[in-house]
Amino acid sequence: MYFIENVLPPVEPPLLMVSRFQWDKIKQIQTFAQRPSTKASQVIVVETGTRQCYGTSDCAKLLNAIQATNTSDKPYYFMISSDGESFDALGWRRRSPLFPQYSANALVLAFIGTRAVLKISGIKEVARACTATLV
Repeated sequence: MYFIENVLPPVEPPLLMVSRFQWDKIKQIQTFAQRPSTKASQVIVVETGTRQCYGTSDCAKLLNAIQATNTSDKPYYFMISSDGESFDALGWRRRSPLFPQYSANALVLAFIGTRAVLKISGIKEVARACTATLV
């Protein structure tokens, strides 16, 4: 008689990518001829300098409030909330104006919040959030 141990792979929580169409009330999505490369050689990570947000509805309210007070578009490709949700900002529709010297081949990400209060549970979640959008 053989005893075979059944081992299942670890279960990870599903990745949530919130598209711009889901959170943007103003719907001012613009597409320009200069699209970013989907083969980034650099990743630039910044912070939004706002409060933190948790959950899709809380973050959508915050992002819409920021957008209502600021006429320019979010200069990030994707934004990541405190609980790991990814929010599409520029997406792959256009290059970020934030770092023009790097934007042709860099991926500009932003953590929603500030460094003083941000708790990053690990680079694994960030990597999952970024790579899921490439699929």
